[in-house]
Amino acid sequence: MTSIQAFDSANTKLSKGVTLLEASAGTGKTYALARIFLRLVAEEGVEVGKILTVTFTSAATEELCDRIRSLLVEAYDTLVNDPKPKEEAVIKRLRT
Repeated sequence: MTSIQAFDSANTKLSKGVTLLEASAGTGKTYALARIFLRLVAEEGVEVGKILTVTFTSAATEELCDRIRSLLVEAYDTLVNDPKPKEEAVIKRLRT
């Protein structure tokens, strides 16, 4: 039997192609998707308009768009300033 590892949005290798993120409600899918999106833009230089993210409901799509937009702005605002002691792992990664 194969063991399932926890997904680490800051350190998991980004692969070209399709990534399927499947999990139960309330497990952090939107959080993880937003950080994958940020890493694709910041690390890989992928244009925002070239990334397709799909969810199952209009409400979830709206929430995901809002979270991605907010995270991109927050990351930019954070990265143009000096590091703070408790920055999240994805931001720390982008500083390197």
